[in-house]
Amino acid sequence: TPAATDVRSAHLLHTYAGLMPANPRMIKRIANALGMLLAIKRHVRHTEDDDALARAAILLVRFPVLAARLRFDDLSNGTDPCWRLPGVRDVLGGCSLESLARCLGRPILHPAPMRP
Repeated sequence: TPAATDVRSAHLLHTYAGLMPANPRMIKRIANALGMLLAIKRHVRHTEDDDALARAAILLVRFPVLAARLRFDDLSNGTDPCWRLPGVRDVLGGCSLESLARCLGRPILHPAPMRP
């Protein structure tokens, strides 16, 4: 409902104010991205928490190239220098790259069963 969306957006703005860009249009994009990621969560049924969703929405808007890499690239190498940049590190917080990738719609890949 619109009321629930307003409450969630207010929470996003207050809790993550330090990670938000100064541009009001970018803040609106982050709020819209959060709504989209909530729809993805319902569709793919992942279990990531609201913190990971909010951080994924901020990453998607502030660092779209890195968000695309999370969705499509190999995540085994989290030592890439781009993930250690101060602004990026702040957005990641304590979330793992795998958690943020799931929030962005990356399917959970299960290893193939071993054959005897």
